[in-house]
Amino acid sequence: AAKVLCEGLRIFAPTPPLNERQRKATLQLLLEQLASLATPKGQWFEHALGLLDALTEIRAFMLIFESKAPEEEEALLATLLAACLAAARADENDALQGRLAKLLADVFGEVDNFPKAILRTLLSELGPSSSPGGGVGRHRRVAARSSDLVRRVLAGIAHRNAAMSVNEHLIAELYPPATAAAPA
Repeated sequence: AAKVLCEGLRIFAPTPPLNERQRKATLQLLLEQLASLATPKGQWFEHALGLLDALTEIRAFMLIFESKAPEEEEALLATLLAACLAAARADENDALQGRLAKLLADVFGEVDNFPKAILRTLLSELGPSSSPGGGVGRHRRVAARSSDLVRRVLAGIAHRNAAMSVNEHLIAELYPPATAAAPA
């Protein structure tokens, strides 16, 4: 079903004839299918890989920005990010890194006001990793894959609409305003 929807989006790009309910359902289905990328040995991985390439090519996730509700837009962006991070963590051969980074940079590059929760998620992937209870080497390799993806995405949006919003957030996090009054 996702391939058929993708082909329909390709045919009717840039304005597919979808009402609000159909647009939401289409995005949910496409996001569910992308989640298969987190299982490289799964039976649907090859289909999800082809879908990823097609969706990136036709910029299908720009449909997210047609949402009338900012909360819905943020939830869809968060779901897309979660699916891509999960895929990056599972990508032992780094075969997906470039594809995922292009998709996310294309989508996030169009965000006018970057949701703080998504920025926190992106930035948390850049932080130091630790693994409770062993498995440190494997855990670090997995964390490095998602961290590499985030670095590529941030580099990809450096000169796009989202850069200003990201920079403002980083400045606020790195240099918080003084909250305590100075002693008299």
